[in-house]
Amino acid sequence: MKYVLTSFCLLIVISGYSYGAQYPEQVDSLCAVADHLYKRSAYDSAKLIYHEAMAIVEERADSSKMAEIWNALGSIAYYQNDFPEAMKFFMQYMRFIELHGEGDEYVKALINIGSVHQWQNNLEKAKTFFDKALAVSIENDDLYHAALAYQNIGVFFWIKEMRDSSLVNCRRSFAIFEQLGESIRAARLASNIGILYGEIERYDSAIVNHKRALQVFEKEEDRFSVSKASNNLANVYLLSGKPNLAKPLIDKGLSIGKETGSFSLQKISYENYLLYYQMTQLPDSIFSVVDKLMAVKDSIMNESTTEQINELQAKYESDKKEQEIANLSLAKTNAEARRNIYLISTLTIFCIAAFILFWFLYRIRKNRQLKQKEELIVKQQFQQYEFQLKTYTDRLVEKSIRIEELNHEIELVKNDISGECPSYNGTIDHLMQSTILTHDEWMEYKKLFTQVYPGFFNSLRKSYNDLTDTEERLLALSKLNLQNKEIASMIGISVKSVNKSKYRLRKKLKINPEDFEEIVASF
Repeated sequence: MKYVLTSFCLLIVISGYSYGAQYPEQVDSLCAVADHLYKRSAYDSAKLIYHEAMAIVEERADSSKMAEIWNALGSIAYYQNDFPEAMKFFMQYMRFIELHGEGDEYVKALINIGSVHQWQNNLEKAKTFFDKALAVSIENDDLYHAALAYQNIGVFFWIKEMRDSSLVNCRRSFAIFEQLGESIRAARLASNIGILYGEIERYDSAIVNHKRALQVFEKEEDRFSVSKASNNLANVYLLSGKPNLAKPLIDKGLSIGKETGSFSLQKISYENYLLYYQMTQLPDSIFSVVDKLMAVKDSIMNESTTEQINELQAKYESDKKEQEIANLSLAKTNAEARRNIYLISTLTIFCIAAFILFWFLYRIRKNRQLKQKEELIVKQQFQQYEFQLKTYTDRLVEKSIRIEELNHEIELVKNDISGECPSYNGTIDHLMQSTILTHDEWMEYKKLFTQVYPGFFNSLRKSYNDLTDTEERLLALSKLNLQNKEIASMIGISVKSVNKSKYRLRKKLKINPEDFEEIVASF
């Protein structure tokens, strides 16, 4: 949202300056602002200003500047996952380059188009463009773009699961980048090569490449990449049966993830912790890590949903601003028309009436669109609450199943040690009888449930004012169409007990068994 407002203000300032300036300075000033916003990932704002610049350039028929803007608009569309739009601009840019014979720019255009095809899963078309880019780069002794072509060909073979061919091309790309002193690019390739070696279980080679990447990232102080490289190396150690070497690396990766607030880095670390504790056979730690991993996954999903809602809100605010500007412009036009009303002819009066009618219809259409967007935002928020409730329910069911599995394992351990350490029996029994759906978890669950079904509990109390908390809980879980087995797992009782509780509840509420689900669904 802040980028939209910033770009709107900058557009007014720069446009005011550019119309007073001479060409091409006016276009250069607009492109400078657009470039700045593009680098800050404010793609919608950058695109708006690039189009403003394009309108000026088209009037001048400056094909060179148009090509430059086509390439920029293609890059924005690519990062916004609008691949048809990206393909259109990249193809226009490539046709211009073909006519003017700029070798390195031509190779760059080929690689960009190949990348779009690859994201669209047109793999063979992508390979054709990458091969052509490689041939032109080698012909022109352009090592940098040859390395990029090798890298993209390596990714192509990786997607096709032809790992040996992928390794050959990735190693060639790595060697060239290392020769050119492109340490960061070389380190990222080394990391990919390490992953490839890990997939074919050549762990020693994988370790060498992950260590190489980690050293470069630490030297460059790229903390995000250090965390990923540490976890990649830790994963190889775990797969190769060396958990003690993996633990410090996982600790480092998680520490950076928490410091930077990156949930994706934390997720990778917790997944490695889960594998580590499974190998070292520490069930208590496994349970703790599973809880943390589920929480991080929930945070990632909430982050994604929030970002989508923010994008919709930003688009809504932008359209609203455009509508206000249009309304002001139309109001000004009407004021001028009223000042000259006595001087215009009958024909002009008729034109004004037609214009006002058009304006009225235009405002109705725009207001309808704004209302639809507001309804869409409300719908998105409801879907978010509904998803959070489902996620929380799934998490509780998963946790309950895990507790049952651990109880089974604890029962086995109890049988093994009961003769040697009888004093442990009470502690183990207490652990096995721990409540699965705690009071705090139920309150959080009830909060989410109320957001999705806001009138449920009030309607229940209004119809049946003598319900207990346990009966309310049973009716809420039934509302979600959970099976008796799932309800039993969440509450911590047997399926038989759930059936008895439902029977007593139906008897108390005087409800027939065949009408129970329909009545619960009606609240």
